[in-house]
Amino acid sequence: MVCGQGHAAPRPMRGVAIRIVLVIGALWLTRAAADILNVYGYLPFSTVMDVTTVCDLCLCAFVAYHTFVCFSLLKGKYLIVLMTLGCALVVTRSLLRAYPETSAALHLAPHQLTQLADGVIANGGALVLAGSFCFILLSLRNMVIRMASNEQQLKESEERFRLLFEQAPDGYFITDLNGVFVDGNQASEQLIGYSREELIGKSYADVQLIHADSVTSTDVAMERNRVGSDTGPNEYTLVRKDGVTIDVEVRAHPAVHRGNPVLLGIARDITDRKRAQRALLESERRYRGLVEQTQDLIIRMTTDGKIAFINAASEPMIGYSPEELIGQPVSRFLSESTVRQLEASMARRLSGKLGDGPLIQVIELRRKDGLQYFGEVRSIPIADAYGVITEFQGVIRDISDRKRAEEERRELDRRMLNLQKLESLGVLAGGIAHDFNNLLLLVLGYADLALKELSPTSPARDSIREIEDAACRAADLCRQMLAYSGRGKFVMQTIHPNRLVEEMTHLLRASVGKKANLNLNLESALPAIEGDATQLRQMLMNLVTNASEAIGEEPGVVGISMGARDCKQEDFRGMLFEEAMEEGLYLCAEVKDTGCGMSHDTLQRIFEPFFTTKFTGRGLGMAAVLGIVRGHKGAIRIQSKPAHGTTITLLFPARSAPLGDSRETPELENAEWTANGGILLIDDEPQVLTLGRRMLERLGFEVFTASNGREAVETYLNHRENIALVLLDLAMPNMDGGETLCELRLIDPSVQVILSSSFTEHEIAGQFADQGIIGFLQKPYTISTLRDCIRSATALGKEADYFGL
Repeated sequence: MVCGQGHAAPRPMRGVAIRIVLVIGALWLTRAAADILNVYGYLPFSTVMDVTTVCDLCLCAFVAYHTFVCFSLLKGKYLIVLMTLGCALVVTRSLLRAYPETSAALHLAPHQLTQLADGVIANGGALVLAGSFCFILLSLRNMVIRMASNEQQLKESEERFRLLFEQAPDGYFITDLNGVFVDGNQASEQLIGYSREELIGKSYADVQLIHADSVTSTDVAMERNRVGSDTGPNEYTLVRKDGVTIDVEVRAHPAVHRGNPVLLGIARDITDRKRAQRALLESERRYRGLVEQTQDLIIRMTTDGKIAFINAASEPMIGYSPEELIGQPVSRFLSESTVRQLEASMARRLSGKLGDGPLIQVIELRRKDGLQYFGEVRSIPIADAYGVITEFQGVIRDISDRKRAEEERRELDRRMLNLQKLESLGVLAGGIAHDFNNLLLLVLGYADLALKELSPTSPARDSIREIEDAACRAADLCRQMLAYSGRGKFVMQTIHPNRLVEEMTHLLRASVGKKANLNLNLESALPAIEGDATQLRQMLMNLVTNASEAIGEEPGVVGISMGARDCKQEDFRGMLFEEAMEEGLYLCAEVKDTGCGMSHDTLQRIFEPFFTTKFTGRGLGMAAVLGIVRGHKGAIRIQSKPAHGTTITLLFPARSAPLGDSRETPELENAEWTANGGILLIDDEPQVLTLGRRMLERLGFEVFTASNGREAVETYLNHRENIALVLLDLAMPNMDGGETLCELRLIDPSVQVILSSSFTEHEIAGQFADQGIIGFLQKPYTISTLRDCIRSATALGKEADYFGL
């Protein structure tokens, strides 16, 4: 029966109630009419009695029948109502009899009033009885309607819950208190692979549903269920019908089913979740191991700068353990500038100006012991499910070594830039000196010729000597420029530093100011070095003079100290040198003053030619010092600060054993020397060629000239028998001196050649060693210098190679 039909069933009951009302009403009206007619004399009393008797019998029979049918539905409250109404009728009758004077108001005799009261009681009682019975029947009707409706709702509720039970995604089991299956849903069949028919009447032990690992925990849960306690969620391992094990989460509740205590169990398959949890735990284990074992510092902090997590690497990096930092502000181990930097970047992150990508910054960290160092942090924001940034995660890497390497690389780049600049200036200075030497050769040569050709009493001799002196000073300047370029003429020999300084001590003391003191601190057993004594003296004089000028008129000290040092690569940091320095024993010389010092800008330009902080016209100064150091394969470092003086450190390779003195040319007799034979003069400068021809002719030679290498080869082929000596210039276009020498060697392997160049003997010696060169003539030269060179070369002759000695 459905709810919509709930009001159709009680219609017969409604008809019964209507019939009762109509019958009782008709009977009451009949009796009342008979009594009224009898009272007023219209009907005899006997007739009234008959009518009343018939009505009472009909009413009693009718009421008795329906009372018997509906007796089981009568309630106590209805009987009380009937008794109350009956009592009311009795009281009414008593009042009518007690006050007979009311009969006059009704125009009745006293016996008639008594008769009327008895009739009211009889008829009213019957009416009350009939009405009450009708009320009972109507109540019965409503009760039947409610019962039918409740039954329909119960059926519908049962159907709904059965639908939920069957269609639930989780497995539902109903068992008794001993684990015997009573019922189960479709999901339970799919979960364990058994049908309901296979399970009902069997316990989980009968079908071996519980895995051995979960038997104990299952028994404990069943025992708790038996005493009326809920259990769960508990996790068990079940064995499906096909033998596959699955993980389930079970909740069990005591319940009553058909009057019997049962257990309602809900089982959910969590195999995938457990697998995911195991994978997550494994991933977390690997991640935690990676995080804790990494050398980088991994940190997570809140938006207000508090540390939420920090890995164990924090302790060796910053000296704090994780327990000391969790909940603390990041300012505990960051510098103030870095804290402001991070606060600014976090504010931009929170405002959305930096996006969600990683941000890389260089920060400064502060260890627990106060030591500060640099780190590189790579940070990203962490947002919640609503996209609101709640934390920041960062990985901090110690980049102190990298910063140090960068500083060293920048320092090396700076030094290389300085070296390149100095090298370019050196090339420029060498080129200028080369061209200038050719001009000086003309000036000196023609001045020398003029002096030779003028009479001793000529007034022009003084003027020519002044020209010659000026040219010599210019030649000295050229030599300084060549020294700056590292191409100065060095006469290399074994030098004992102590002896060198002691010999010039008087000169050094005279070079310092009146109020400055010169302090010497020389070790007693200094190693010897290979060098040019004249150049080293010039270098030392320049340094002491500069130190004295830095002190000025104020009292001060100029110190010179020398010692031996076994140098490693780190000792060469911050020094300028010509090429890579090798580790080993070095002579370390230091010139230190207490003068005014130099600024950073001055230090950057200190080795530029003609740069000075004093006054103009000072020459090359420190540029020449650098050239001398580079020419001796040494290194130099200058340390200075304004008002803190200057310290210049020099390193020169030391020799463990003496190298021997430089070669000596054969001693020449003082006898007058006369030239004979022919000379091939080769030079690309016409003026030099003309001057050289005149000088050689004055010395008595037959001169053959050539302006380039090819012309020289042709001339030598044509006049080979008349040419005893070749004076060859090195720097020529098209075919230079080296190529010309090779061609001449092919023609005559025994050809005698003297090289001439503006560069120095020291520079070209390595290039022409073992080439059979018998002499070297450096420009500029005078006629006497030319004579001495040819005289020495011809005396040397073919006995040995000039550069091979």
